[in-house]
Amino acid sequence: MNSSSTDASHSPIDDFSQCHAEEEKELFPAVLASATKGAEHDRVQALINSLTAEHRKVEAAWARLEPQLKAVAKGHDNDLDGADIQALVQVDRAHARFEEDVFLPLSQTILSRNSNHLAALGMSMHMRHALPQVLQRFASRQ
Repeated sequence: MNSSSTDASHSPIDDFSQCHAEEEKELFPAVLASATKGAEHDRVQALINSLTAEHRKVEAAWARLEPQLKAVAKGHDNDLDGADIQALVQVDRAHARFEEDVFLPLSQTILSRNSNHLAALGMSMHMRHALPQVLQRFASRQ
């Protein structure tokens, strides 16, 4: 788990938003750029549009529930609506299932046609996570 998850200012929506931002900034453009022009490219674009809309839906659901969840976590009484939580769980599970069953296998197929594309994407995503940790270590030495 991310060490910032113990920070009082950190919330689950931060994790969702970061994951979604990485997909939208790194994965989606890489797959789209590597897709064969024509039907495959059009399908990838449609999938990206759908997944991006789902990202916003999941984030909005979390944002609506976050104040209530924080209050409950602090031991305060709250009128937390179980139906809202169930809706969030359902939309998030459906989104994850769609990504895992449809988009990620297609992405693997498309990106693996050129091992350099897959390697560059992996390095970019790794550096995005590693760089803040490296900078934090160097800052603590000063």
